[in-house]
Amino acid sequence: MGQKSAQAPIIIKRVKKTAGGGHHGGAWKVAYADFVTAMMAFFLLMWLLNATTEDQRMALATYFTPTISVSQTSGGGDDVLMGSSIFTQDIMPQEGTGGGVDDPAITDGTLEARAVLEALIAENVSDAATAAEMIEHMGVRLSDEGLIIELFSQDGRPLFVAGESELTRLAGEILAIVASMGDVVTNNIAVQVLPTDEAVDSARWLTVERAQIVAEELGRTGLPLERIERVTGGSTPVSDPSEQKIRITFISSPRE
Repeated sequence: MGQKSAQAPIIIKRVKKTAGGGHHGGAWKVAYADFVTAMMAFFLLMWLLNATTEDQRMALATYFTPTISVSQTSGGGDDVLMGSSIFTQDIMPQEGTGGGVDDPAITDGTLEARAVLEALIAENVSDAATAAEMIEHMGVRLSDEGLIIELFSQDGRPLFVAGESELTRLAGEILAIVASMGDVVTNNIAVQVLPTDEAVDSARWLTVERAQIVAEELGRTGLPLERIERVTGGSTPVSDPSEQKIRITFISSPRE
């Protein structure tokens, strides 16, 4: 018994393990990943500056700093328009449609605006025949001044009663769609009616009065009147003097 009690006690040493490389932890990995990402972005920027032309750089700058605020509403026309685009080349107006524009930013902005109009028509017009008729009277393009929506007459389907400032039923329905466009495009608006060969002696007076009627109709169908910045009658006739044309511009300067 005495021999057994004389044995040395058993001592267990517990070593505390520290994970993560001591007091540094894993923060250095996060910092290094951020550094690598920043360097990749920097060299990508340098490559873009070296590989692109001045025009391409301007287009990129315009794309990322747009002056026209357009909602990301998508077009479609699943029901009324049966999936087809409402602004195909064969129904665009022949004057000032912006066709052939090479600037990618302008092209993308125009397509986006067309998609918004397409969605609005599909949403608000339940009759396919009426929708198709409206489509034939509308065009859209982007210019330095802003987003331009043009309404133009067709043979036997005018926008105004001949020689008067009264809008036709079709013109009123189209203007209601344009007014709803103001819900997704926040810019101020300019209204212009171009002169025709009607009432030659008083053509200027007639276009101004028609422009005022258009502005009032936009207000009546939901567009705030304070958004309408200019109302004018054009002084330069359109290429076809018998064609009635309304030009509504969402001005590129943002509304205060």
